[in-house]
Amino acid sequence: MTLVFTITEVNRGLLLKYPYAALDGDLTITANDTTFFLESVALLDFALAVQHWLHSAAKTSVLLHFDYSPEDSTDNPVLYLTPLAIAHFAVHSAWVESPIAPVVSLPDVTAGFENFLLALNEYMQREYNVAFADIPLFKQP
Repeated sequence: MTLVFTITEVNRGLLLKYPYAALDGDLTITANDTTFFLESVALLDFALAVQHWLHSAAKTSVLLHFDYSPEDSTDNPVLYLTPLAIAHFAVHSAWVESPIAPVVSLPDVTAGFENFLLALNEYMQREYNVAFADIPLFKQP
């Protein structure tokens, strides 16, 4: 699973204080060589949900649901991963591009999420001189 973003709007003044609304962009999610999702999202809000899920998933041997449903969205869930047997997930979205819910492995989901966070963090450092470590909401408990 790959997640690629393009920044469309940034409010630099909110990056540290209120990151949920600070960075918007187009997010493309590809699974099994099929574009499943292509929509504009609040990228830092999504990144916070991804980081929280990765942190929680690392603490358990049970497959965890992932649900990204921002409060201001009327079409929920924006992205939802349903655990299946043997370390796989079905990927769902109210904004689906592909009519078939792809099935992806836990390692593919984890790698896709980690690569997304790494790329977004590097982009923010390069373009805005702000890293996730500078944002209080991104600090691990």
